[in-house]
Amino acid sequence: MSNTPDGERQPLISIVEVQTGWGEAADIDFDYNGKRVSVSLVSTDTSGSYEKGYHGVHAEDQLINKLTRNMASEEFNEAVNYGVIDAIVDIGKEFFATIPPLLAPKPSEQQILHSLLYPETFCLSFKTVNGKPTVTQVATPERISNASLEFQVDNDLPQYSSQEIPVSKVLLGHGNVARVVISGQDMLCKAQESGFQTTSLLREISSLQTIRNAGSESIRVPKLLGYVKHALDGSIIGFVREWIPSSSFGKSLRDVKAAEVPRELREKWATQIRQTIDELHKIGVFWGDGKPSNIIIDDHNDLWLIDFGGGWTEGWTEEGSVGTLAGDKQVLEKILNYLEVEQSLVRTNKDYHIL
Repeated sequence: MSNTPDGERQPLISIVEVQTGWGEAADIDFDYNGKRVSVSLVSTDTSGSYEKGYHGVHAEDQLINKLTRNMASEEFNEAVNYGVIDAIVDIGKEFFATIPPLLAPKPSEQQILHSLLYPETFCLSFKTVNGKPTVTQVATPERISNASLEFQVDNDLPQYSSQEIPVSKVLLGHGNVARVVISGQDMLCKAQESGFQTTSLLREISSLQTIRNAGSESIRVPKLLGYVKHALDGSIIGFVREWIPSSSFGKSLRDVKAAEVPRELREKWATQIRQTIDELHKIGVFWGDGKPSNIIIDDHNDLWLIDFGGGWTEGWTEEGSVGTLAGDKQVLEKILNYLEVEQSLVRTNKDYHIL
């Protein structure tokens, strides 16, 4: 992305997170040649508005304005954010020159969850000093423990230190969703650097814990197997659940074309989905972000519902109905249509109450 003299290797840059404060401030985190960089920008002029624009004259004001507008736009363009990084790297070229090119990892090197979630991070401040845009390295802020008073740990479940979880494959983000191996067993791990400050994580762990405590075999949701705790302060930052091997049809229903699946199997899938949603409602759990990609298919061609973080996806449910009977009803109807199965064929339980 950044300009480099002929013959020099281009730096490897990937965005991790962008946060904006509506023209007043912005933080942008990115990996630069394998090192995490966190840049803070604070405006010197907070007049103006999103509609009219922000009027700061310094370079940081203009970059904040770009990030703010882009992140709020329905026509979000990731290239704009990378352009802001290019400007930061150009101004701070003396600092970035100290980060060596990324070397390919050795095949024998094993990734550890903690180092993925909490890599060595350089914290920088971008601001104008004496009329000149300047990038300055600042102290790394101390980590704040993210324990939640709302959450009760199940003492029957093990807690695994983030420093002791080997990662076999990163599936999403920078280790936020990964395939891991613990005591020789494959598991799926979900973890967040900020722990329960990420409300979707708290919601999902709480839902999986409720499902586990219900002990119902008809709830086709991968079992919660344990918690992930921060290696230093011991706070819960994630969980591990059963790893589900994939079917020959694909990893999820999103990979499936209904016309290529025997009708009897599609009807079995529809019944499994309906029964699971019904049983979830009986214990007070709502699916929420129901869609084909959140229904995985195992190697026995059985279905499992995943993702209880409380999100929603346009086209599958309405935002206002997430976490309600009405929202799950919308999802179920659309998934049955996706499978090309008539609803009457799966309405076999007289206690079923959402259709």
